[in-house]
Amino acid sequence: MVSCLKGRYDSAIQYPGSGNDAKGMMLSGRNTVDPVPNVGETIKTDAGPNLGLVQLGNNIVDFDRQTLRINDVEQNLRTKAIRVLELLVVEANRVVNRAEFIEKVWEFNEFTGERGVTDTIWELRQTLDQGKILLETIPKKGYRLTIEPIFLRQQLKTEITKPLEGTSYRKRAWLLLPAFLVIFVIAYFQSKDDQPAVAVVSKPNQTSFTNRPGVELMPNASPNGKLVCYIWLYKNESKIVVRSIDGSRDDQVVVSTPGNKASPVWSPDGDRLAYLEVQQRDIYLWIVNVVSGQSRKLTTSTIHEGSRLAWSRDGLIYTARVDASWALIALNLNTLMEKQLTWPESGQIDSKATISPEQSRIAFIRTNIEKRHRNLIILDNGEPAFFNEGEFNQVLDVIWLNNYQLLFNTNDQVIRRLDTETGDVQPLFESVDLDFNDFTVLTHGRLLAGRAVLRKHIEAQALDHLDQPPSVLIESLADDISPNYSILAEKLVFVSFRSGTPELWTSNYDGSNLSLLVHSNHLMWKPTWSPDAHEVAYIQAIDNRHDYQVVSFDLNSEIETQWTDDEYLYAGVPAWAPDGESIIVGRTSSHSDWSLVRVWRNHEIEDLEINSFYGQFSEGGSSIYSVPLDRPGLWRFGVTDGSRELLIDQPVRYTQWIRDDGQIFYMTDESDSNTLGVFNFDDRTTVPLKKIDSYLPVNETLAFDRARRRLIFSTVETLERDLVLLTYDQDQAP
Repeated sequence: MVSCLKGRYDSAIQYPGSGNDAKGMMLSGRNTVDPVPNVGETIKTDAGPNLGLVQLGNNIVDFDRQTLRINDVEQNLRTKAIRVLELLVVEANRVVNRAEFIEKVWEFNEFTGERGVTDTIWELRQTLDQGKILLETIPKKGYRLTIEPIFLRQQLKTEITKPLEGTSYRKRAWLLLPAFLVIFVIAYFQSKDDQPAVAVVSKPNQTSFTNRPGVELMPNASPNGKLVCYIWLYKNESKIVVRSIDGSRDDQVVVSTPGNKASPVWSPDGDRLAYLEVQQRDIYLWIVNVVSGQSRKLTTSTIHEGSRLAWSRDGLIYTARVDASWALIALNLNTLMEKQLTWPESGQIDSKATISPEQSRIAFIRTNIEKRHRNLIILDNGEPAFFNEGEFNQVLDVIWLNNYQLLFNTNDQVIRRLDTETGDVQPLFESVDLDFNDFTVLTHGRLLAGRAVLRKHIEAQALDHLDQPPSVLIESLADDISPNYSILAEKLVFVSFRSGTPELWTSNYDGSNLSLLVHSNHLMWKPTWSPDAHEVAYIQAIDNRHDYQVVSFDLNSEIETQWTDDEYLYAGVPAWAPDGESIIVGRTSSHSDWSLVRVWRNHEIEDLEINSFYGQFSEGGSSIYSVPLDRPGLWRFGVTDGSRELLIDQPVRYTQWIRDDGQIFYMTDESDSNTLGVFNFDDRTTVPLKKIDSYLPVNETLAFDRARRRLIFSTVETLERDLVLLTYDQDQAP
């Protein structure tokens, strides 16, 4: 391998060794390696425009490393979160509207982007110190920062100064919140020259591999390719689980002792696991026998807390402190003697070691803290060689595919294959929305990687016990959203993704007697009961087109009826008229000219000339309550006389309200605080009742159980992480 790559190097780098100097060669074409600057020394950088290190109040955000530090405690941020925050910082002097986020962060995907913007803003407000104050919601316009960002270290083709020694850049995310372990992302304004543009072949097929509540991460395949071990975090407990690839055996919890676990790795014979454990800031290295469960502690040396273990025939390899750098160390399990394998310079970290199947080569990543480069290096019998240091300097992870090929991913979210015999690099597929910060190879064309998920379930808030938190009605490992309650039938209907595709489910008032109502291979949302509880209306995509129409399902005849069939797009919550013969719903032709319309079963349509896509009839049908897009608050519109009356002069969340005799319950949307309030018709007063701590997904609905005086809604439970099985055709690579 080294002989093949030597022809692509112009010079050699000298590495200090123990008695023998190891030589490596650089592919970038530079004659000498750049010296590490002294403390306080100003250096030049040719990097493209990056935000670098930015201070927002007590928050220090490193956009290159995708980390957040508050009072010397560091954690990782999700890909979407860092990109949303990046756009807010770049546009710090103005309001950023939702369309810009959808365009620049979600790449014009309106369906996922519409929900994703609100979910991510909420996530940032929960994560940042004083986040609810820093990120301001401007009703009907967008979001903005309330503080001027301070650029501590910025790569804008200008001078930067090396930070003082002692500043910690070590990654501690798995000690704090492993659910946020996601890949580093390329900055929004980063130069296109930093990473080469490639033609990505395709996206891999994804199949759920684990679906437990909580967080599952750090998978590692056994030598025979039949088993996988991984970390499972749930309810403040950290466990190591072994699962068979084909499901032929039950899951086995191998380690469940107190303390955070990390980086489990199989022994070459497949009988044991090594892992790291953290207890009160001390890091321990353990080995456990998978069959007997017996374990032993090996060392408490200066192991880097972000180490990924690798197990060779000669022992364990990990990252440990050596003077002012972090080097790869091999621990002989017979003698318990440590041997230094790499010799990084001051301010460099060698990590992510992976060993080739024949055990002769080690690949790893060298991080240069000052330059913020992450380069792939391959050791062949002790000789280190930078691979393509100039072209690929933001490598996030690497793993051997076979004895001569490597897979690696970069912050442009592309998985590439490197042939170490020829030096050729081929793009395989995109890794968008997947966590390749740690992944594992199973067999030819099969990988395991992480995927972040926001789980949603259905809760109920008792209005007579506002001092108590909402109670959970329906909970599953999938999203359960958009509940609607029939007072007559005392049943809930809601959208669920339990099977992987959207379905309509029903349940009793207490969440019992769950039953599948409608299965669909197309998107559907916002179901509502008819007044007689015999039908459910909802919005559904037709024939996989971006064509959303109004559909109803008759529970007695089990027949679906399509109410609309035209060139318009329908959205919002279908609201039944009291007589059950018509429905009001939002309609648009261009996503900007929304209008509330009334539709009948015979496809007759009346434009109500209300600039909105949400509305609800009064109990007698003489008025419509709606939140217009061109004016704030909740309004009453007279159906026959055309009168208009402002009822609630606050930024009410769309459909986050419901009528009850002489009252309207509602939710406001001020900085996502979700204040529950009530409007009294008698004296035209608005009374705030309670701040709902649970987060309501964007454009969700409220349902009202009049008999039990409670409001029912869907909430985000937590950000979790599953493992997914990826299959792809390696022969498709160009």
